[in-house]
Amino acid sequence: EEIVERHGQSEGWARNHMFRVDEFETLLDSQGLDAERVVALEGMATNLHEEFADADDAVRDLARTLGDAFREDRALAELSEHFLVVARA
Repeated sequence: EEIVERHGQSEGWARNHMFRVDEFETLLDSQGLDAERVVALEGMATNLHEEFADADDAVRDLARTLGDAFREDRALAELSEHFLVVARA
């Protein structure tokens, strides 16, 4: 709740804040954690649910291959609906 109040809120079904990667790393750093790895969970297909609903296996396989290849690209992590940060104290 405090983070949402401090950083602002995006529109949607729940109160939340959509972090940029560097912003989240700064928050982790302030708590004594070092971000070692940032991973885009959905990647470039994050908002393409309808487009992939009718896609054939070849298209889905290509999307998975591209997602895997760019999974740790910071810009892609910020475009993804969710990203994962692996941090160490």
